[in-house]
Amino acid sequence: MCRSTSALLRGERLPDAVEGARPLALQCPPPAPVPLALAAVTTPSIRLAGAVADQWLPFLLPATALDDGRAELVRTAAQHERPAPTVTACVPLAIAADERGAERLAAQWLLAYTTRMGPVYPRVLRAHGYGPEIDALLAANDDPRSPVLPSAARRLAEDVLLLGTHEEAPALCRRWAGHADAIALVLPFASDEDDLLAVVDATAPGPGAAAS
Repeated sequence: MCRSTSALLRGERLPDAVEGARPLALQCPPPAPVPLALAAVTTPSIRLAGAVADQWLPFLLPATALDDGRAELVRTAAQHERPAPTVTACVPLAIAADERGAERLAAQWLLAYTTRMGPVYPRVLRAHGYGPEIDALLAANDDPRSPVLPSAARRLAEDVLLLGTHEEAPALCRRWAGHADAIALVLPFASDEDDLLAVVDATAPGPGAAAS
């Protein structure tokens, strides 16, 4: 699928067409190169990114995992005799006017991705050593309408999110800058417009960061 998409974006016909069929081609190929970006969090999918992608988009991974993932990208890309993909860290934002609000957003993010987004994220986070934090988070949240971040889960939140107040946001962005070529900051869901605008303003000074 990735190689087929890349071929189409280069203006080529779809490879491996069914015998007797005319391979698909775009009527109007892009006038400029379109990079192929792959979101990946498991080792096999990170290797796939190294083999076929131009950009790797890790999401909800600790910064140290980005360093390990980049090494995997370099090894795999070398095996396929191609440039290694760049790394754009996709970091969920748990930024609010005060610490209590930030912790609520953090709990909201973590609960969503450990209970409602399938088994991959909790499995990967447990493999990175966050099993006790996930267990503490789940035990503290019997009522999903009122998410709370227990102190025993704070290490997880601090490692995979941007967790803090508006004033702390620029320094938090800089912490991630050393682990990626670029940062895509992911705005929280179910927030009102004023809160989102405040988060965008707070994170804008972060070098290499762009809210999405």
